[in-house]
Amino acid sequence: MSTLPSADDRILTVGELAHALHEVLNGAFPGVWVKGELTGFKHYESGHMYFSLKDATPAVVSAVMFRGNASKIGFVPKDGTEVEVYGEVDFYAPSGRCQLIVRSMRPAGIGALLVQLEELKRRLAAEGLFDAAR
Repeated sequence: MSTLPSADDRILTVGELAHALHEVLNGAFPGVWVKGELTGFKHYESGHMYFSLKDATPAVVSAVMFRGNASKIGFVPKDGTEVEVYGEVDFYAPSGRCQLIVRSMRPAGIGALLVQLEELKRRLAAEGLFDAAR
């Protein structure tokens, strides 16, 4: 059961609480791999990608991948794609959101195999191995 604060209790400002959350969360997960399904995926003209990750549990994690890292992935992400991402947890005070700042993304499971197959096909085609003359 909660109790009401007394006159001696310190009352935090919103900024103080947001700063404390930022300090705790940003140090707790300096680098973590997370596997999940992309949902709510948006790729903006700026190059930034905003999305959520979900799995069979009712949990959802918000995530962002900024332009510099997003330009390095070797596939086109879309809703429903199962991925593995690497990044760190961040509390973004202006929106009051806890999110994963993604540094790397790769397809998981069968998607990873399809990406490897497509890369092999591109490489072999570049070598001319699919030319009708061969």
